[in-house]
Amino acid sequence: MRFFKNGALVASLLALAMLCSCEFKQTETDATTTEETATEEATAPETTAPEATAPETTAPETTAPETTAPETTAPETTAPEATAPEATAPEATASYPDGFDYTDTDLSKYITLGEYKENKIEITMEEELPEEELAEIIAYYRLQYATTGEPVTDRPAMLTDTVNIDYVGTLDGVAFEGGTGNAPNLVLGSGSMIPGFEEGIVGMSVGDVKVIDVTFPETYHAEDLAGKDAQFEITLHSIAPSVLPEYNDEFISKNFASYGFNTVRDFEQYFVDEYAYSVITEKHSALLEVITKNATVIDYPEGLVSDYSRQQINTENAYATSYQMSLEEYVSIGYQMTLDEYYAYVEKEAKEMIAKEMAVFAIAAAENITASEEEIDAEIASYLDYYGYETEEELIEETGMSEKLFINSVKFSITYSKVLDLLMENTTFIVAK
Repeated sequence: MRFFKNGALVASLLALAMLCSCEFKQTETDATTTEETATEEATAPETTAPEATAPETTAPETTAPETTAPETTAPETTAPEATAPEATAPEATASYPDGFDYTDTDLSKYITLGEYKENKIEITMEEELPEEELAEIIAYYRLQYATTGEPVTDRPAMLTDTVNIDYVGTLDGVAFEGGTGNAPNLVLGSGSMIPGFEEGIVGMSVGDVKVIDVTFPETYHAEDLAGKDAQFEITLHSIAPSVLPEYNDEFISKNFASYGFNTVRDFEQYFVDEYAYSVITEKHSALLEVITKNATVIDYPEGLVSDYSRQQINTENAYATSYQMSLEEYVSIGYQMTLDEYYAYVEKEAKEMIAKEMAVFAIAAAENITASEEEIDAEIASYLDYYGYETEEELIEETGMSEKLFINSVKFSITYSKVLDLLMENTTFIVAK
């Protein structure tokens, strides 16, 4: 796997229109058609599944900010719904079509720095992937490739067993749609069902009937169930042990060669690296919060908040169009907001992002940190080599950016990263107990 020093992948440049770090909340688009799915989680655990595109996803996001340039590819033709006053939407024309150049701006007019060195910051992650977490990841994947043995009746159900159950779900004693069904091949511990469901079956014997209490996740796809306490009456019909595959190089090569893993060492190193980059990301995020909190924002450069807001809205408009939805419908489903609420939310996010960027570049000015021509050339050469482009012009044409915007984006990324490196060297991180 290869990671650029500054984390500024071309994929990040293509995403520079995402000028606010707003995360779309995924929702189910299809109605539930089976009884069983009401109790299933919408997705498998995201922290354990290796992705085929992993090399582009693990570089720390904070070192390659997606917030420096106006959108050049997202359609701008979708107008806000008539129900939302135009006054709440940002200006339609970009104030800085080639990106805002913080390095050419007197930031003292906009922000006063506070303490940015010698801070002590609390984080949640250990420096290295804990052995018990790696063991859980390995156990998870062995379970995914387990086979089912012969049914047993002489012991209660255990984690990793495959069970056949019937279930009836109720809310306050009333059965709800999708809450009744049969799960003929449920693997206990697989995470297929909502938290607490599979664990509640552990200890039951064939023929047992048991009522378990569970809580639907706040992010559950069915909004009428999200966050609700429910009860499920479980009837256990059969238990079959899972036969786990031996964990060795052969197992890895057979099942994960398409991901580039052929040995146990390769496989485990992937998760070690993923964790390490997550730690860096958490540290960067915490640093940005602290230096911004310690600073005082006086004002924002004219038009910049509108630019950032507009580009986020354009991006969501593009998504909405791809789903053949209006922006109003899209944000209602994705954000559970009205257009006015969404516009206010995006503006708030834009101001927070700009405040962080101003703090970073004010520190760059105070510490004489810049992106040299040699660093810019080296970074661009890395892009060309990694993505197989022959020339800078070819790469720029592919991204749809102007040359000035592209160069500004590279300068931004390099400078941003160097400031974070300085802050990392001068900050003490404490793992929360």
